Amino acid sequence: MSEVLNDNKKINKKKILAIVISAIAFVSVFVGTFLMRGFLEDYYRNKKISAMIDAYSSINEASNKGTFASDEFGRAFQNICEKNNVNIIIIDSRTQTLKASSRDFEEMSKNLIDYIFNKSSMYNDNLLDSSGKYEIHSVTVPGSNSEYLDMWGVLDNGNIFLIRSPMEGIRESVRIANRFFTYIFLVVLFVGILLLAIQWRRVSINELKLKNEQLKHDIEQKERIENMRSEFLSNISHELKTPIALIQGYAEGLTESVNDDEESKNFYCEVIMDEASKMNNIVKKLMDIDQLEFGDANITNEVFDIVEMIKGYLQASSILISQKHVNVKFNVDEKIYVCTDADYAREVFDNYFTNALNHVEDRMDICIDIEKNGTCVIISIFNSGNPIPEESISRLWDKFYKVDKARTREYGGSGVGLSIVKAIQESIGQQYGVENYSDGVKFYYSLKSVDDSLES
Repeated sequence: MSEVLNDNKKINKKKILAIVISAIAFVSVFVGTFLMRGFLEDYYRNKKISAMIDAYSSINEASNKGTFASDEFGRAFQNICEKNNVNIIIIDSRTQTLKASSRDFEEMSKNLIDYIFNKSSMYNDNLLDSSGKYEIHSVTVPGSNSEYLDMWGVLDNGNIFLIRSPMEGIRESVRIANRFFTYIFLVVLFVGILLLAIQWRRVSINELKLKNEQLKHDIEQKERIENMRSEFLSNISHELKTPIALIQGYAEGLTESVNDDEESKNFYCEVIMDEASKMNNIVKKLMDIDQLEFGDANITNEVFDIVEMIKGYLQASSILISQKHVNVKFNVDEKIYVCTDADYAREVFDNYFTNALNHVEDRMDICIDIEKNGTCVIISIFNSGNPIPEESISRLWDKFYKVDKARTREYGGSGVGLSIVKAIQESIGQQYGVENYSDGVKFYYSLKSVDDSLES
């Protein structure tokens, strides 16, 4: 089921990604085109104004250095005019032309004189920039409707200049750029819609496949749950049937006074109490699992030394360990603090250790180890003997599942111990598991670690 959900998430992410990328592409190109149409002319005009100011600085510097009449400046002057698409005229105080880049220098000279003597009212002009040494105007010449950027002023040596750039060149550049970006927008729009349609079709096909797979998975899941329910009812019926039959039989024996002696009566009562205790234990464990799985368990976190807890447990179990002739190895002496519910931590260890004690063989070794791993402490219990069949490993944590039913029945196991381990560890968000070895089996679980500097 998780794989199907993950695939669904991937498809939804692909859908969202395709939409987002397409939207970004469309918006970017659209906004770019809009900005080009609305602000590109102002941008070009400002760039042109900057170029005219640079040209003025170069001319003024040459006049200050006295290189104005040199061939080198002449070439530089021509380069400035061609590079920036401007016409320049420079006149002296007697209105004599000193330098001009245009054949129409007489008209430009007349315009410059009009500026000097404030006769520019004959133009429809607009002041764009000014300083103490120059002014820049947007000019429309009557009659011709020609538009220019005119920059005029006085050089440091007293000569007067006019730098003129036609606005038509700027507008033509803007029109070409706008046309180019319009074509790009249309191409991107077409390609984007095409790619989006292809991606959407691919995603839809994948969705259909996934829905079919999910339907198949749901049917299999329903069958599996039904089988598990039937198996659970069968297992719990089997587990309770024997103690109920024993209780009923011995209770009837007491009622009918099969044996009148006190010793027999006490034996009958002990059997009844023992079997009732087993039934109560099974029911209690099932209730604990239910509370843990549904988040209703009362989990109290506390800090304690896990090494001390394990040593206390082993000491309490020393008689049972000795009776089974088991070699228990636990050589950890340092204090290792964890933060969790102490009762549940002990119950997990108890289930693992009891399981190891009932399945240990060959060398009769049980090895307990504690390993620090980042923010976790991993407790492992290894018992020598036969490894668990691979086909059984995935079902070990199911309620009432038993690898060897005869052996489990022999030592009185109910098959819910590992189910409790699973429920406890998942409820506290920690790891658990089992590993097979050639000479035995290792079960492990993790608990949240606490700083080593903490003192008990």
